Amino acid sequence: MNNKLEKQIKLSANTTPYDILGIFLTLATEHGTELNVGMENLAERGCMWIVSKTKLHFNNLTKDGCEVTATTWPTAPGRIRCNRYYTLSDEKGIIVEGKSEWAILETATGRPKKLDSLYPNEVELLTDVVCDEPFLRLNGDFSNSESFKEYVVSSDDIDANNHMNNVAYVRAVLQHFPTELINDKKVTDLEIQYKAQCYEGEKLLFKFIEADKGYEIGIIKEDGTTAVVLHITVE
Repeated sequence: MNNKLEKQIKLSANTTPYDILGIFLTLATEHGTELNVGMENLAERGCMWIVSKTKLHFNNLTKDGCEVTATTWPTAPGRIRCNRYYTLSDEKGIIVEGKSEWAILETATGRPKKLDSLYPNEVELLTDVVCDEPFLRLNGDFSNSESFKEYVVSSDDIDANNHMNNVAYVRAVLQHFPTELINDKKVTDLEIQYKAQCYEGEKLLFKFIEADKGYEIGIIKEDGTTAVVLHITVE
């Protein structure tokens, strides 16, 4: 078993942050299966993975399209949470780096599982980290903020656990976020924090506020609960 997964990926000229997130989470799924902690492995134990936070930093994402090396690896887990790291690199170095915080829940109860024996003993976990700034503290209060879109969760948004897919939230937001707010600006960071699960047929409201160096976007459920918060940093 390899403690790191590395693959060659072809980026198109119009690769978006949404595409990058999809690449990273697909790599994580594949590597988890290789390490015997994939979705099917956990389902057999009555458990499931969830992502609580993800952060991407764009160093030099080309607009021309290119062949890159995509890499992912986990580090040693804590008591109930663990981190996984990601890079996209070309011949000049890292062009995108990222990290995500994961947990495992019991499917029946929704309670977190202890992770002290998560990975096989024969796997020597790496200590390397990228995107090493701490996750932002996002409070999720959008009560006085402006809304820009209503959205109904469709079957295309649903993952294997019957929840709205993590990538689908970002796709939906970036498709409808007012582009004039970030035209002529470079997106340097995208952070997503997942706070509540959404399901097919739910009506969601997208809101945003201007935040430090960018925008904070909230995905709000009908009962007022903030399901997801995204922070876009621009320069």
